[in-house]
Amino acid sequence: MREQEQFLHVLDRDEAERRFRAAINSTPTQVERVPVEAALGRVLAVDVQSSVDVPSFDRANVDGFAVVADSTYGASEAPCVGQVSSVGLLSARSE
Repeated sequence: MREQEQFLHVLDRDEAERRFRAAINSTPTQVERVPVEAALGRVLAVDVQSSVDVPSFDRANVDGFAVVADSTYGASEAPCVGQVSSVGLLSARSE
């Protein structure tokens, strides 16, 4: 077989998945308890649920600011030293 010939045969998705699943053992192994500091690199057997909300207030995943591109000309990552004015608010569900 030529060295690169192995890359010339392409499998369809279903056959690739069948071969993948045949090559692995996906049955769950036994569950054991370990201290948190020994858990790095391990897989949880069950979901972890918190008894308290964190954070304890409503928080959007899209907090941020919108600016007009022209107004950022010459800006840097240094802290803003001037005034910033608000021209309005837009909720995350607005269209």
